[in-house]
Amino acid sequence: RTGASPTVTVTQSRSSTRLPTSCSRSPIAEVSVKTTRRTAAAAIGLREQLVGKRVLERDWVTVTVGDAPVRIKTARLDGVVVNAQPEYDDVAELAERTGRPVKSVLADAIAAAHAAGLLR
Repeated sequence: RTGASPTVTVTQSRSSTRLPTSCSRSPIAEVSVKTTRRTAAAAIGLREQLVGKRVLERDWVTVTVGDAPVRIKTARLDGVVVNAQPEYDDVAELAERTGRPVKSVLADAIAAAHAAGLLR
């Protein structure tokens, strides 16, 4: 899925001030008008730049850490896993329940993801 967000730059005199603003395409005119009204009378124009984002395919795989399940979120590009990250809530809950530090449980979850072939 591809989305786009404009970046609005307010130009004042010879220098310019960057004022990053995120919105979907539909309200860009409204955002431009409001930005112009709120950025001083010296602003005589705005530069707009659309920025796109490619969202990778996402999947969940469950691994076992100790005797507990921990979900691993995977990101795929053209069907190949390019990133995997343990679900923080699962890690935090397991750390709380076992009295272990979150960092330690997170390391074990990443090791389990490696062992499952999710990470290289």
